[in-house]
Parts: sequence; C-alpha cells; structure tokens
Amino acid sequence: MRKPALRKSVLLILALLLVAGLYVAQAGID
Repeated sequence: MRKPALRKSVLLILALLLVAGLYVAQAGID
C-alpha cells in the first residue's frame, strides 16, 4: 500500500521552503 500523504507532505514542505526563501530574500534586499 503506497502512501500518497507522504508525497503531499513533501510538496508542502518544499512550498514552505520556497516561500521562506522568497521572504528572506526580500527582507535581505530591503
């Protein structure tokens, strides 16, 4: 039995990292 929830959680973590990276970059530029 596969775990689709695992893939979904991984995508969620990647999305959060992307948002955090953009926020930090914007704060650094400002």
